[in-house]
Amino acid sequence: MSGERPETSLSIKRADKRTDERFVTNAQRFSIPVENWDNPSVKMFIDTFNRVEALEEDLAAEHHLDVAGMHPSLSMRFARVDNLLRAAMEMLADGLEGKSRRPADRGYIKDKVNLALEPYGLTVIEQPQPSGSQR
Repeated sequence: MSGERPETSLSIKRADKRTDERFVTNAQRFSIPVENWDNPSVKMFIDTFNRVEALEEDLAAEHHLDVAGMHPSLSMRFARVDNLLRAAMEMLADGLEGKSRRPADRGYIKDKVNLALEPYGLTVIEQPQPSGSQR
């Protein structure tokens, strides 16, 4: 026996199943062909997206947390990082959203990053892109 308690082993198996389900869900969401799912780069990409998405979900659920004497508050810190994670997910999904292959929404990214940076006096500005330039 590996020394693991049965309930620990079961918890790990459930977590692995959720991870596998999330992989399949997002691989399909991004219209990645099934034959590419075993590619290490595809696995790393989907795993990265899944971790960013899971962290964003965790932080969004914790906006109510606060500790006396912390300025800015924990909820403000989490809200700022949540905005950055939402921008990151938009960038990771760039050109991959389903069959439409929609490009990342630059305005959405700018708005989310600006919300996160506003307390620091920083602002993202848009610069016109030459036609045909790559993002």
